[in-house]
Amino acid sequence: MALRGYLAQAMSYRYCDEILAEAREVVKEFSAYGIEMWSPAIEEGVPDKHVKLTPIDKEDLMAKWEIDKKEGMQNCHFLYDASGDMRSEGVGIERGYTRWWMWRPVVRRKDAPHYFSISTIEEDGILYTHKQAAAYVNKNWNNRKKWVFWKLPHILYGIPKLVAFQIKSLFLW
Repeated sequence: MALRGYLAQAMSYRYCDEILAEAREVVKEFSAYGIEMWSPAIEEGVPDKHVKLTPIDKEDLMAKWEIDKKEGMQNCHFLYDASGDMRSEGVGIERGYTRWWMWRPVVRRKDAPHYFSISTIEEDGILYTHKQAAAYVNKNWNNRKKWVFWKLPHILYGIPKLVAFQIKSLFLW
């Protein structure tokens, strides 16, 4: 089985052809290391046209979100946030879902070197190009053993802390 990643990228109000070009570049860079990438832009059929991606209705959005979660994020070993310094509410939700609910690595691309921040502490990797991100993921999680040794401490130490925190929160009132 190959290492699989979920590509999170800002999409709303961006040009469709630019979204697809970025997705294809990410897929190419990661596939050079044998890493499969799941891209919502590719899977959902974003048109290859120079038009802005506009919001869709609630039912379509909910259907696509379910596909992204069940076929994309839940079947991937890590999430790669390619958005750089663009802010995207959707990418933020995807990052949180992957890192804090599924306890899986999150690697982000930044547009320029950044100062030491909470992102430096909480993210599993911050890189500046898709190529650097692919090499980083390959180095850290390129086989089952490395991925399991990353994930196991999160399970062993995280579950007792999670339970204790939730019980403690019952007494906040």
